[in-house]
Amino acid sequence: LYEMQDSIYKQAENQQELSAKKRRGKITLAAGIAGTFAVGALLGAQFAAEDSSYSVFNWQSSSEGVQLYCTPINQGELRTYQNRWCASIDGTTKYPGIGSLKTGYCNGTGDQIYSQCTDGTFRNVAENSCLSASGSKASFATCGNGNSMQWSVDTGSDWSSNGVDQSLFTVKNEGGQCLVINGNKSGSGTFGMGSCGSSDAKVYYENYGTMLASGNMVNLDNHQCVLTNTRNNMSENTPLLVNNSSCSSANNEIWAYYENGWVVSSQTNWCLETEENSGGGAMATYPCTGNSNQIWESQ
Repeated sequence: LYEMQDSIYKQAENQQELSAKKRRGKITLAAGIAGTFAVGALLGAQFAAEDSSYSVFNWQSSSEGVQLYCTPINQGELRTYQNRWCASIDGTTKYPGIGSLKTGYCNGTGDQIYSQCTDGTFRNVAENSCLSASGSKASFATCGNGNSMQWSVDTGSDWSSNGVDQSLFTVKNEGGQCLVINGNKSGSGTFGMGSCGSSDAKVYYENYGTMLASGNMVNLDNHQCVLTNTRNNMSENTPLLVNNSSCSSANNEIWAYYENGWVVSSQTNWCLETEENSGGGAMATYPCTGNSNQIWESQ
C-alpha cells in the first residue's frame, strides 16, 4: 500500500513554476487558471477562455516590423481521437518549432502544448510557431500575416475517458479544409489537410480532470519512497526505483493522482503503469496512453 504526502509537493510545484519562468521568457502565467492538465509548469495549466492576461509574444524581423501576440482561447496537450497520440513538430535542433506536424508518444514536455489564439492563429506554445497550410500539406512556421495561418476551431461531440469528459474539435483553414492524420493511424502518422467530416480530423486537448492527491508515494510498510529514473536514463517502460534514504521533494519523487485514474510523475510527466496490460508485472513509467494498465483507483 502507498499513500500520497501533500506537504512536500507544494514546495516542489512552486520551484517548478519558477524554474519554468526562467527557462521560457516567452510566456507569462497570470491570473485566471481554470484547472489542471498535468504536473509541470507548462502542462500544469488550462487557461479560462475569458482570461486575457496570458500572452505569448513573437517579434518578427519583417519589413513591416509586425509584433504578433497570442491571447489563448483554449490550449492544452493536443491529441488525436484516432489513437490518443500527441501532435509533435518534426523540427530540428536549430529550428525546433519549424517543420511538419506528426503524431507520436506524448513525451510530457511543453513542445506538445498548442493554443488557439484570438488573432486566428494556432500556435505551439513552447516555440511560438504558427500552423500553416499549403495545398494538402500542413506545417509549423514562423508566425506572420496571411490566410495560410488563419484557422477556426469547430467543436464536436464530447466523449468520456474513464469518467472525465474530453471535448472533440476540428482545426479548419480559410479554404474550408481541416487538419487530418495521414498514413499510419495506429502509429506515427503525419498531419495534412483534408475533409473536416473525417474521423481523422478529430482532435482534443487531453483533460486529466481534478488533481485528487499529490506528493511522495510512500510504502506504508517500510516508509520508502517510489521514484523515477532521471530523464537521461529513461526508456519506454522504465522500471521504478526505491529511495533507500529519507524521502525528499525532488521532482523524481513527486507524483500526482488525477480524476481520470492516472498517476503522473512530476519529473517526466509519464504515467505509472504495470508492465503487463493485464495488471501484472513490475511497476514502471510510460507515456500516458489511457490503457487499462495505467488506470488506478484509490482505496
